[in-house]
Amino acid sequence: MAWWHKLFSRKPDYLVPFTLYTKEATRGAEVRVRRDGKAYYIALEHVGGTAWKPLGDEVGPYASEEEAEIAAVNSSWFLGGK
Repeated sequence: MAWWHKLFSRKPDYLVPFTLYTKEATRGAEVRVRRDGKAYYIALEHVGGTAWKPLGDEVGPYASEEEAEIAAVNSSWFLGGK
């Protein structure tokens, strides 16, 4: 039974301390902090209802989640560009 616990108790590679959304709630960014303490963000696109789709790759690394947040909200994607 120990193998069952080991198989299904794997720790995630990152934590998501918060997710950011535009006022219109059409675009977003998920801030992720990896095990090594480095922070990243990934752009999100609203696809309907409560569903969001990640776009592209993670952007970073940043020294803190606050730096990742600042970079995300100032990105061209978050500000309405492509």
